[in-house]
Amino acid sequence: MAFTQRPNTANAFTPREPGDYEFEGDGDIDGQPYRVKIKRPYKGRSQSGRHYASRQVVFVDKNTQRAWEIKGLVFDKRIDPDTGDTRPAINDRAPAWTGDISGDMGLPDPVKKDISIWERLDKNQNVYFSCAIRDPRPRPVTTDNAAAPQSDYADNPFG
Repeated sequence: MAFTQRPNTANAFTPREPGDYEFEGDGDIDGQPYRVKIKRPYKGRSQSGRHYASRQVVFVDKNTQRAWEIKGLVFDKRIDPDTGDTRPAINDRAPAWTGDISGDMGLPDPVKKDISIWERLDKNQNVYFSCAIRDPRPRPVTTDNAAAPQSDYADNPFG
């Protein structure tokens, strides 16, 4: 029996051949098969001095292998923004990394999704990533003109 990827999920493992990506695997976004690639983490500080860790996530169309891709950033929720230390997970069911992905893939309507990533251990104690992809949740609208600009993470090499 062949493995069928569940809709809007992905799994990424350490690749056999070393390369630009720390984890690679297969995924599905709205019924379309993709190859998922996750880069090594980047740790930095925002312009406001808050610590963060991020990873670039890339989805490449598996059927066409076109250069178009869906990509985005995820941020480590366990990083203490004041000290930069990694905190223990509050809840082992909560995702370690969250963020969003987007891209046009040559389609009339661009793809925009939220992504959550859990770090898991396989039976051999090797780390792998389990991802859940969903439509974006509505974000609260702020009327405050002093809201932090999106360029707060301008030093991130993935952005």
